[in-house]
Amino acid sequence: MELLAPVGGPEQLRLATHFGADAVYLAGKRWGMRARSDNFTDDELADAVRWAHGRGVSVHVALNVVMNDADMDELPSYLHR
Repeated sequence: MELLAPVGGPEQLRLATHFGADAVYLAGKRWGMRARSDNFTDDELADAVRWAHGRGVSVHVALNVVMNDADMDELPSYLHR
């Protein structure tokens, strides 16, 4: 069994791991639909993954937006990061 917690920003990431999350899911500012979430900038996202992995916590990055053609041009570079 795994405890997977949603995190909407750096503070929620710290709290989720402090209280025992085995894994978290999060999103970038442009690519996540959680209404009350600040989400992560590109730099924060990279830092969050390093921070979580350093504590043995898995990270799942959500990509859950309704896309249009313009989004498709920028998606590959986001996924590469």
